[in-house]
Amino acid sequence: MKKVFSFLIALVIMSACVKAQDIITKRNGDEIKAKVTEVGTTEIKYKRSGNETGPTYTLPKSEIFMVKYENGEKDIFQTADAEPEPEQKPVPVKEVAKPKEETIVVRQQPTRQTVGTARPVAQTRTVEQTPRRPAAPVDTRDGVLTYPDRRGYAGFILGVAIPVGNIGDADFVTGGQFALDFGVLFSKNVGVTALIFGTSHSNSYNDDASTGLIGFLTGPLFSFPLSPGGRVEFDLKPLVGFAQADLDNGSKHYDFDTRFAFGSGATFRFNLSRRFSLSANLNYINSTVDKKDLHINYEDTDFSVLGITVGANIRF
Repeated sequence: MKKVFSFLIALVIMSACVKAQDIITKRNGDEIKAKVTEVGTTEIKYKRSGNETGPTYTLPKSEIFMVKYENGEKDIFQTADAEPEPEQKPVPVKEVAKPKEETIVVRQQPTRQTVGTARPVAQTRTVEQTPRRPAAPVDTRDGVLTYPDRRGYAGFILGVAIPVGNIGDADFVTGGQFALDFGVLFSKNVGVTALIFGTSHSNSYNDDASTGLIGFLTGPLFSFPLSPGGRVEFDLKPLVGFAQADLDNGSKHYDFDTRFAFGSGATFRFNLSRRFSLSANLNYINSTVDKKDLHINYEDTDFSVLGITVGANIRF
């Protein structure tokens, strides 16, 4: 009788011990008999069944499907609970021009899922944009139409040439002047310029007599903007170079030796667009003719002209 009674007591104790167990079911199907001591945000802490005074074990919630407690309650864990999505902060986006072309790139990203459900696929649409080239060559700054800076110009000028000095005293009258005008700026206000020119004059007393001057001059260029946006510029040009005069008195033609020449110029340039400008010019050119070439007794003849011209230029 005592043996039966002892067996029943042992059976009751074993049943109580079995009932007092928590069961952890992992996602791979394994079961752990344990006593859960703590359920955290991303992990579960437990002690092994039958060794409640032993070490504490930790198991990530991402590996756990379900915990069945001794009182019959259940906790079912989803992957999203174990690894919460980080909060996405808005990213500032710079304003870009409307694209001419769009390249669409589709990426696949896995989303969190629970056991036994299909894995959906999220698609992200990325558009690569190509900035549109500005249609207009000008912009506006403080309400003023502004042209892009240009480093140089090349143009053709035409106008009148007024003889001064000895050649003017010899009854030669106002004639014409033509020239090719060049300029390049090395900085905002300083550069270099060149002038290839020619003049022609008739004589007021001899219809058959004429004279002229051709040459090449170069020198520094000093340029100053006169209006907002650089629409009007003023240039100063000290010049040196060489020139050759000729004379036709109706019966004989003289081509004189090439001599040193110098001069100066002042120009107003009106920039009509980023590629085109007009100019108004005033220039002075001085050279000499050797007296031996004229077979006269006084000193070298001063050959000087004052030019008033207008021109058209290409900007570059």
